[in-house]
Amino acid sequence: MKPALISIFFFFLCFDVFSQTNGVIILPDPVASMQKTRHAIAVDKNDNVWMGFKYIGLGKFANGNWTLYDSLNNGLLSNTVYALAVDAANNMWIGTKNGLQKFNGTTFQSFTTANSGLINDTISALYIKGNTVYIGTNAGLSVFDGSNWVSYTTTNSNLIGDSISAIAVTDNNDKYFATYKGLSCLAANGSWFNFDNASAGIDNKINALLADGNTLYVGANSTSYKLSNNIIQSFETFFPCMEGSNYGTYSFAKSSTDKIYFGYSLKTFYEMENNNLKRYYLKPYLSQVELAITSKDSLYITSTSKFQGSNFFAKFEPSTYTAPQVNDTMKYLDINDVKALIANEGMMHWDYIDSKYFVPKCSGKTSVFASALWVGGLDDNNQLHLAAQTYRQTGSDFFTGPLDTITHIADSVSSAYYNKIWKVERNEIEEFKYQFALGNVANNSYVIPTDVLSWPANGILNNAKMLAPFIDVNHDEKYNPHDGDYPDIKGDKFLYWVFNDTMKAHTETGGAALGVEVHASAYAYDCPQLDDSDDVMNLTTFYQYKFINRTGLNYHNMYIGLWCDVDLGKATDDYVGCDTTLDIGFVYNGDNNDDGYGYGLNPPMQNILILKGPVAANADNKDNNHNGLIDEAGETLGITCFTSYNSGSQFGNPNGAPHYYHYMKSEWGNGQHFTLGEYAQNPNNPLIDYMFPGTPYDTTQWNEGTANGTPEDRRFVMSSGPFNLNANDTATIDFAYVFTRDETAPNGLTTSIARNIKDVKKIIDWYKNDNFPSCISKTFPPIDTSNTLIIFPNPVNDILQFSLQLHSSSPQFFIYDLLGQKIISGVIKSKIINISSLSNGVYFLKIKDGDNEFMQKFLKLEKK
Repeated sequence: MKPALISIFFFFLCFDVFSQTNGVIILPDPVASMQKTRHAIAVDKNDNVWMGFKYIGLGKFANGNWTLYDSLNNGLLSNTVYALAVDAANNMWIGTKNGLQKFNGTTFQSFTTANSGLINDTISALYIKGNTVYIGTNAGLSVFDGSNWVSYTTTNSNLIGDSISAIAVTDNNDKYFATYKGLSCLAANGSWFNFDNASAGIDNKINALLADGNTLYVGANSTSYKLSNNIIQSFETFFPCMEGSNYGTYSFAKSSTDKIYFGYSLKTFYEMENNNLKRYYLKPYLSQVELAITSKDSLYITSTSKFQGSNFFAKFEPSTYTAPQVNDTMKYLDINDVKALIANEGMMHWDYIDSKYFVPKCSGKTSVFASALWVGGLDDNNQLHLAAQTYRQTGSDFFTGPLDTITHIADSVSSAYYNKIWKVERNEIEEFKYQFALGNVANNSYVIPTDVLSWPANGILNNAKMLAPFIDVNHDEKYNPHDGDYPDIKGDKFLYWVFNDTMKAHTETGGAALGVEVHASAYAYDCPQLDDSDDVMNLTTFYQYKFINRTGLNYHNMYIGLWCDVDLGKATDDYVGCDTTLDIGFVYNGDNNDDGYGYGLNPPMQNILILKGPVAANADNKDNNHNGLIDEAGETLGITCFTSYNSGSQFGNPNGAPHYYHYMKSEWGNGQHFTLGEYAQNPNNPLIDYMFPGTPYDTTQWNEGTANGTPEDRRFVMSSGPFNLNANDTATIDFAYVFTRDETAPNGLTTSIARNIKDVKKIIDWYKNDNFPSCISKTFPPIDTSNTLIIFPNPVNDILQFSLQLHSSSPQFFIYDLLGQKIISGVIKSKIINISSLSNGVYFLKIKDGDNEFMQKFLKLEKK
């Protein structure tokens, strides 16, 4: 039998013909058609790569070229191949849509329900242990030892489901069968055990298994699990802040050096070695990553998705891989139970690849995919000026750095100098003040934190004299920490950055530049000891944009838009809405189960809350801040428009500056004003400024539920305007991202909605009265000039601070438990030590300063 050879010959000797990207060598595909969607990948004992396709049969990649085997030319039972496995004799076992085959490289031996004990002809999973072949089908499990057949189904055994998706056998001969109803184990002693959502709290939809000795790794639609000694635990238990862990796991591979690889969805796979986890991002977009590894530990990658990644076949080269960096231009606001990535050019909460608004911080779940700023208005000639971002598909409208106060433009020197985010914590500020009082700043025995030292308080060149806020101890308007000056921050951790819309053309929207300089900040408070009723503080992040019009133009009908692609856990089952009385826009789940990689039962709500908008235009006869009063002196704007869009030319993604501006004014892309009811598009209905202002789950009000909308992937923009921004004037908007959840009961008016309203009102009250709770110590002990080690606070929660005169160039610290075992150690860079990894208990801190040693006991208390 002669195989059908593909007339494409690529050889590794001609290495330059392969396309190389970050960490991977893109290898040739067998055909150009999108119909080659993969279902399986395997490597034989000669290190040839085999692939099962949806439409074109079986492929073998060897020596740089493909050989295809199909039903027309080679005797393959079906051109749809679902599963592959290699036996000890290097035979390839092939699971097809029409039966099982064994291929020795020359001939196919076929097994079907007609000529064998196979229980079903649609083969979905294969696994070989010794001489035994385990065959998963859509109707149960068959086991073939070379002579005899045995089958298991839900009717003749305790198998949890008949549709088998993966199989693995441990060293002690426990056999595991994955289904989309959970995991079944046929133990070596003949007993059955099952693990599912009801009994073990796992995701029932299991895609992949890997047996590593007697430990089993389980890949499900939402995360990975580890099963050992009949105890199954999610990966978040072992890697508590594992980014991307809320995505599905589709495959495993193990190297000869015991590295374990996890193929995830969304451009990602992980490498685990000695309980250390490393994440790799892949391009192009891969929605289901499949892995296979050779005997020489070469890792091959493909995608089983039918979408964009289905053309992708590559070999991974770790030596040429460079990870995406969260550097000075992107930093995390992560002091409380939110981990939010901030970028410095008008974007937040994603790294241009993945969502990065993790809440709770170590849950692996995200409630937001991306956020961005929109701002626009009209000049005296009624010409539109606008800058906005969504996904930077075509470019950018915002650029780093302040504007020249004379020329009103940005220059490359300033842009490069301010191309970062400054990040300062309150305990750093307090320690700086303490060390300055001790005289340790003056004598250089105290190392000033980098961002405190470089705080951008005064502009360079012709930039504004005063930029980032600071406490000017000697009132000379010059920031100098050696004079005792320090950053003036809000919250317990504070990020500051500055950007503009003038340096280059607006390639995202095509809008004319405004000439605005934006001083941006993000901050949060941390108080883990708060009662549950006040814990919303630890689930909230705060922001401020300060706009300065550096041009000679006066603007009217100005609007600020807060745009957000809200993905509440699982992205495709969301509703959005607003509450004008609270000045919030929000996302909530379309039903009571945010399934898949989402938040699960009784899912949360994510709010964007406008705390204080710009000053409203005079005498506009509106209650702009929703306090029941009209045109009061100094009235500020709250939410004045709420727009949700999905698809369609005039009703979907904005296209061009006027379209963005319309959305901020409660208008569709064609200028048609929003109307009451359904999806705000019926011109016969009354005009309205807000879409879906009704309370969720209230069937008498206008919300997405009563609009009969299907829960889907949502994005919205909530705006504040109109207002005036004259030449050299400023405008400010303060807002917050507030996450709320009632896990005790199904979502509804008296549960999730009541909790959401209560929590948002607390944030509003704390903001208005400036009485945010914070548990970070803001006071240091009395200045002690003796050689005495003082620990404070004591008991300690997560952050240990100490006082001691240090004299050596590289002092060290050591933390021991009661048994004298060293738990943590390191070089002292500041007198603040993060001990969040320690369990509850008594410990000893030892400081080694040159030849001197100091020791004190402290008590660690865990967060509530």
